[in-house]
Amino acid sequence: MGTREKKPVTFTCEQCGELVTEPHGPGPTPRYCTACYVEAQRHMNKMRVKAHRERQKAATAARVPPGSGGEADR
Repeated sequence: MGTREKKPVTFTCEQCGELVTEPHGPGPTPRYCTACYVEAQRHMNKMRVKAHRERQKAATAARVPPGSGGEADR
């Protein structure tokens, strides 16, 4: 298999709203320009971790009924 040539693709960056033309290989159109990509990834990761922590907190609260066991009850 040979390497594919990157072709210029024009798209609107979802982070900064700028119309950008960048070289891109085959696949879906990019969502973020090169300048915004790292910041956008950080934001998405923060949101993913926040949602995970909320799910874990809810699952833990459902497992341990209030007033059952623990040091405060002794």
